[in-house]
Amino acid sequence: MSSTSTPSRPIVEALVRSSLFRQLGHEVPTGPAPTLVVNSSARHMHISPENLEVLFGAGAKLTVHKWLYQKDQFASEQTVTLIGPRRRVIPNLRILGPTRNLTQIELAITDAIQLGMDIPVRMSGDIKGTPGGYVMGPKGMLEMKDGIIRAARHVHMSPDDAKFYGV
Repeated sequence: MSSTSTPSRPIVEALVRSSLFRQLGHEVPTGPAPTLVVNSSARHMHISPENLEVLFGAGAKLTVHKWLYQKDQFASEQTVTLIGPRRRVIPNLRILGPTRNLTQIELAITDAIQLGMDIPVRMSGDIKGTPGGYVMGPKGMLEMKDGIIRAARHVHMSPDDAKFYGV
């Protein structure tokens, strides 16, 4: 029986990066590559200050649970319960901060199936004509007329990373 060793992560990353740049017809950059972090965010809520107060009480503010890789963005300590048709629920839906000028919920396709909802794929903020639902917090209930989407695939990266990767 022969033993084979697995190449290290930096070697695999360098090979993939080199191959990708060549396929795209770009010159392969020299020097150390920025650390590229890949994450998936299947389910979360963005919330306006006004709706935050409806759910968590007057003067409510989001508090940091964990910082995200995007500058100044965080997963908050605050979570809510999303109530869909036929009283199907998604509990512990994490709110991302800071607050925004509109309230929207981004779900995965499996969440949509669980809720029994037809949720369209949209870019963040494009909520016109999307389904809504009820959101329950510790201090109140919010009826969303629209704003539930499945987020279109997208990338968050710094300007330096975008320049390095030719994006």
